[in-house]
Amino acid sequence: GLAQAGAFVVVAGGSEERGGERVKAIQALGGQAAFGKVDVASRDSVTALAQQTKAAHGKIDILINCAGVNNATPYE
Repeated sequence: GLAQAGAFVVVAGGSEERGGERVKAIQALGGQAAFGKVDVASRDSVTALAQQTKAAHGKIDILINCAGVNNATPYE
């Protein structure tokens, strides 16, 4: 939705493969996107990605923090 509204989306995550797939899906819909590798458990990693994004795009307008575990297998 953000890409369709004209935003350049930086898909951030630990998996380049999954992130790259998401970038391709956004681009297939006509949006602009790139992948940024990040370890959300590391403050330095998050800071580095934010700095890289600002350097490449000038600023960050929206930040969505949706880090977590997505697993269909119940935890016991």
